[in-house]
Amino acid sequence: MRYAVLADIHGNLPALRAVLAQLDGAVDGYLCAGDVVGYGPDPNGCARALAERDVVAVAGNHDLIALGRLSDDRCSDTARTTLRWTADVLAPDVRAWLAGLPAVAERDGITLAHGAPGDPQEYVTGPTRAAELVRGLSNGDGMRALALGHTHRAWAWSPATGTALEQGTGEVDLGAADSWLLNPGSVGQSRERDPRARYAIVDVAQRRARFEAVAYDLRATRTALRAAGLPPSACYSPPSRTGQIRRIAAGARRRWAGGR
Repeated sequence: MRYAVLADIHGNLPALRAVLAQLDGAVDGYLCAGDVVGYGPDPNGCARALAERDVVAVAGNHDLIALGRLSDDRCSDTARTTLRWTADVLAPDVRAWLAGLPAVAERDGITLAHGAPGDPQEYVTGPTRAAELVRGLSNGDGMRALALGHTHRAWAWSPATGTALEQGTGEVDLGAADSWLLNPGSVGQSRERDPRARYAIVDVAQRRARFEAVAYDLRATRTALRAAGLPPSACYSPPSRTGQIRRIAAGARRRWAGGR
């Protein structure tokens, strides 16, 4: 089985359509690690596009906030503004679909959660926490992977190899006997160096993961945001210079400590 792994679509339909154009007919199934809505101007279109494909999805923190099941106290001003708008425009069928999403799901040895199992708002960014989370994965001799979203940055990490990929694109050999944490990055609200839509393809039989990025019509998303009275910057949050320096330093510390 070849699964497309998506996360953090955030109501950005042009970004999702660009990803689906690459994937439809090329994979056996779709997995989504949450945050279908929030930030972007077309939550209904994004949710329906996933529902039409029988995507195995879990609820992200933005999905839960839009449903009124989670407080927006920990949100930025932009997130809070767009989520309140999102809650007002959700169609009944989309609201029902989102309400039915579980916190955790599993397919063929790939466990899905948003921030972390048990806490959709947790940011999993370091090897210590990643090791704790993948330690409990078990699927005999088959695939053992935990696919998360929430950070909006691609990452592939295992206890045996450390970081095999951090941001960007590339292919990762998942090996025959290791557990992995995989984050495909964000489809609809990139926080990497460019605004492309990110996703991953996991080949369960071959035990390989390919991390990809595809350009989309960013102008169309920003135009739709303006038309909805939302901040046009909501669909792309480029990393600040300070943030880039901090991440480079954190990566160097992980490699020095052996967590790579």
